[in-house]
Amino acid sequence: MFSVWKADEAQYAQGASVFRVYFYQKRKSMPEMLTNNPLETGRDTSEPVSKTGAAQETNTAQNNDSAKPEHTKSTTRKLGRIINLGLMMGALLSCSKQETDPNPSKHIKEPAGKSGEKYDYREKLWDTLRYRVAPENAKLVRKIILENYVDPVDPNIASVDSLAGMDPHTRYLPKKTIEKHDNRLEGKTVSHEFMLPDMKTGYIKLDIFRKSSAAEVREAIRTLKNQGMQQLILDLRYNGGGYLSAAVEIADEFLPQGKLIVSEEGRTPSSYQEFYSENNPMWEGPLIILMNYESASAAEIVAGAIQDYDRGVIVGELSFGKGLVQKKYRFTNEDELLITVSCWNTPSGRNIQRRYKPWEQIAEYNEQAYDLEARVAALDTLPKKSTVGGRLLPEHSGIIPDTTISAGPMPKKEMRKLVDEQGQTLSLFAERYVREHNIKYTLKEFIVNFEVDDATVAAFKKMIAGTDSMLAFKINDPEFDDELKSLLRREIGLARYGPQGYWELDNQLRKAAGVFQESNRLLTRKDK
Repeated sequence: MFSVWKADEAQYAQGASVFRVYFYQKRKSMPEMLTNNPLETGRDTSEPVSKTGAAQETNTAQNNDSAKPEHTKSTTRKLGRIINLGLMMGALLSCSKQETDPNPSKHIKEPAGKSGEKYDYREKLWDTLRYRVAPENAKLVRKIILENYVDPVDPNIASVDSLAGMDPHTRYLPKKTIEKHDNRLEGKTVSHEFMLPDMKTGYIKLDIFRKSSAAEVREAIRTLKNQGMQQLILDLRYNGGGYLSAAVEIADEFLPQGKLIVSEEGRTPSSYQEFYSENNPMWEGPLIILMNYESASAAEIVAGAIQDYDRGVIVGELSFGKGLVQKKYRFTNEDELLITVSCWNTPSGRNIQRRYKPWEQIAEYNEQAYDLEARVAALDTLPKKSTVGGRLLPEHSGIIPDTTISAGPMPKKEMRKLVDEQGQTLSLFAERYVREHNIKYTLKEFIVNFEVDDATVAAFKKMIAGTDSMLAFKINDPEFDDELKSLLRREIGLARYGPQGYWELDNQLRKAAGVFQESNRLLTRKDK
């Protein structure tokens, strides 16, 4: 129900539809202390990532050297000296700066010719990350950045070296952050499946793309078909992404066999990959994909494929715009370095990634995703690609809804962060509240009469305080509490009244159900 990394980020750079890498020196293989450890995904992160795999460091520092045979100890010591010497030489050759320097920016040189420019931008990226890196990983992280960082470039500029910038997804993540993310990749992913009151519209709410998601969606479709479903709403609101394989499998359930679902454009021609539907679709009837500003990554891959083939209607709000792939490097202390290596394109070639400004801070970039008015106003300035039906749609701004239906005013930053971090806690609190309180109202009476009091807000904040929330609930703003009361009221209503509550309390869903006429029109086209 809630975004994972949020697209913890996304990225901006005018015209960044092509990603290439330039090496300031001949690329060398990583030290033997790094070994390949393929990972299928990365928001982040749980964002889709390239299937080229990730490298993982072997923790030789923690081995008990005294327990080894003498020849092994000797070999290990020699290898260690060679690696250390190589790292030292690499540091000297690449003008390494003191790790304790409190002002790294003073070392950044102005570009001095093409080769110098490529080198300096990698050094600048290292300077933005160096104080977040665990000391024991510093030299190795710097080496990886200098050898692997991918510059987003504008293909329309005469010299591709004339534009380079840091993308906010290239990040160093401590172990605790990773563990918090991994916890969100466990458990059931389809939180709701039911028939709407018209008894012909099926509804499936998919919260995140995990390995089990495709099987869960298939089972939900099967159940709803047995209940007489004639049309389907797939709700991807607050879905921040997840596994690429799950996104491809779920799109496969709605598209004819052999259709391109998504392509990956990397730094070299050989890295280009395409992913196709392989099976006959499980659902061929009218389809609506419901999205909002928190829908990202894998959710955008599914929606983009459905939209490009005019297979269904995208309803709701402009999505987040996360279409970059990160390669992971995992270290002995279980920290990770994520480096952007490629981007995702829809079947028509639309780059999903929202544009970014060079060297933009990640917090600033993320906040721009929620300025929907400014983003919508800029759509006409973006390049466009055609769907199979001939509709022109802009790229570099996430997925644009075919029918815009707003859920109301944009929540404040603190409330969005609460929903993003504590979505499951909200649901659990509402369920507990319903168990402990005898709510005798009918649904219509609940809508008119039920109010959340200050004691309930205090109880929720106390529950959150024990979940290691980044918010830590130091917020005592009366406006925040009013918004929280409204959110808790809705969650309690959904927990108490189930499908009926969703229908009566979710205005966006009710309006979306009225758009099926457009979906039926698209389904009757002969040129799909």
